Amino acid sequence: MLPATVDETTPLPPSFNINVLNTNVFGPDNRFRVTLRMWNVCNPYDNALDVPFGTGGYAPTSGDIPNGDADPITTFSEIILVQEPPIPTAVHRNICQGSALGNFQISYAGASNSVRWYDDNAGVIGALIATRPANSTTLSAATAGITPVPSSTTPGVYAVWAQYERVTTGTVSCFSDPVRTTITVKESPYPHHPRFQLQPPRFAREIPMYCSSCLQLLPPKLLVGLLSTSG
Repeated sequence: MLPATVDETTPLPPSFNINVLNTNVFGPDNRFRVTLRMWNVCNPYDNALDVPFGTGGYAPTSGDIPNGDADPITTFSEIILVQEPPIPTAVHRNICQGSALGNFQISYAGASNSVRWYDDNAGVIGALIATRPANSTTLSAATAGITPVPSSTTPGVYAVWAQYERVTTGTVSCFSDPVRTTITVKESPYPHHPRFQLQPPRFAREIPMYCSSCLQLLPPKLLVGLLSTSG
């Protein structure tokens, strides 16, 4: 199948990407004023309509490249550069094994319109899992979509990402860069097993306890007698 003919009657994309460098100065007074000129079959850019694009169809017969062979329809558009909000601060939390998980948390200065929370994908930001209302800073660890599923009984590091939105200039809202925040479940130092439970006090009182330094100072016969008693 042959490709469709591309000529001056073929509509062009309605948008054009403009890349803004990090070195650009942001602010309400820094604006791009873009002039948009449009031609179609009623006011052709190139009167030679039978010449396909790429073979001279972009060249006006008059030679007036900025204005074309016919007057364009002209409009203007402004692009205002605004600074995105500062990155939020992660509030990492540590809990003991078996304790309540609570919430993932971030902090930021000022107000926000909303907060987006994302899953953690092996240390990089993953899928969106929740959007929280204005000025919120927490997400329940029980929220669906967090992988692996946080568990207070399973030691490990559980993580999510968060970013917030706020109005920066006029009615323009921007999101901050996301930050990774964690809940770390610390392993309990005491195994939870019946064989390792402490004995009742009455047994502890019946077992003689001697420090090694004290035993070394005792005469050999007394030392043997004590060890036999404690055994």
